[in-house]
Amino acid sequence: MWNQGGYDPVLVVKENENQLMRFVQLTRSLHHDLKLQYFSECLEALGIRGGDGWKVEIVFIVDKEILADFKVGKVEQPGALSEYGWRNGGERDQVM
Repeated sequence: MWNQGGYDPVLVVKENENQLMRFVQLTRSLHHDLKLQYFSECLEALGIRGGDGWKVEIVFIVDKEILADFKVGKVEQPGALSEYGWRNGGERDQVM
């Protein structure tokens, strides 16, 4: 999947007990909003449910020239990833 509303590529890893869903967002902006509905919709479409042992990560890749000033902007639909262990209202702090 590429260039969706909240992410660009998606990495899905399932090896024995290790299950990882990593969303990657490429950006050149100094700030980028976190639109959680798109992540939740993708997980649901793939049949990945919270409580099934999946780790969900959201990673921003930012040009090194703006990295020090980069900020996650508005969080839309807070709580949308709570069933995957994301803290409702604390999502901004969980982004990598």
